[in-house]
Amino acid sequence: MGGKCGERMADSARSKTAPGVRPDVGYQVRSYRYLRIGIVGLLAALGTAVIYQRVQPNCSLGSVSAYFYTPARSVFVAALVGLGVCMLALRGMNLAEDIFLNIGGIFAFLVAFVPAGGGSGSCQDPDSRVSASVQDNITALLIVGILAIAVAFTLLAIGWKGLEKSRRWWALAEGIVALALWAGTLIAIKFYLSWALTHVHYIAAISLAACIIAVAAANAYRHNETPARGSLPKAVMLADPIRFLYTWIAAGMLVVSITLLVLAVTGVITVYWVEISVAAMFAIFWIAQTIELEVESATAPAEAGSLTHSRSG
Repeated sequence: MGGKCGERMADSARSKTAPGVRPDVGYQVRSYRYLRIGIVGLLAALGTAVIYQRVQPNCSLGSVSAYFYTPARSVFVAALVGLGVCMLALRGMNLAEDIFLNIGGIFAFLVAFVPAGGGSGSCQDPDSRVSASVQDNITALLIVGILAIAVAFTLLAIGWKGLEKSRRWWALAEGIVALALWAGTLIAIKFYLSWALTHVHYIAAISLAACIIAVAAANAYRHNETPARGSLPKAVMLADPIRFLYTWIAAGMLVVSITLLVLAVTGVITVYWVEISVAAMFAIFWIAQTIELEVESATAPAEAGSLTHSRSG
């Protein structure tokens, strides 16, 4: 929210003389690339830890969240915290994706720090200190969170006049949502702790899944905003097959998620399969989008150079 730690690789490649951007933008492109790859790595680590624990005797639990109470806890928490940091740091390809990445990152922290209800499986080890752990972790999150929100509002105020009108009000709305989430979490943890321990994890997990689907949907819609194909640069034309692919991925995420959720509610399957499926589809979508950005960043500089040369001649 506010500023971003990463810029779009295509923008970095084209804006070699932009204020604040070093001429040798390769290091920025690589940093952005590794940050995106990091998200896939975190999802893979979480999936591996949970699946490894699941194949152990008597450890087929009903949800991914239930593995918080197993030896997979460290990877579970670390992966979700890392995912939250990456989602907040990365800049979206459009305004909608940017907002849902930021809000989803906040929910990822809550999923990590407020576990699901106590475990009762034979492979689980219910921790009597969960209540104290939640209070400690969420208090730290709230302190850092309010500082981040304050910085974001300050930056928004400084750059208010320079923003487009639509982006200006969306940024303000995003800040208000973040502040409301902060206040709601504070009230729940400080005054309704028993309720929070029972409900916050599930609310945050569902909201995180919804934000992930929304990120994919925002990119699926992005191709509708593209100019006529004849006016497109070569880099975008080369990325068309990939963009077409994650359009279908986004649609698949929505359809599969709704279908599996209905099956879970009716008791046909457990929530575990819903969570694993959404995470896997998001990883596929993220890889496809990263490849698209790689194609654009690799092609755009050469095209820009050719254009400059032709103009100077």
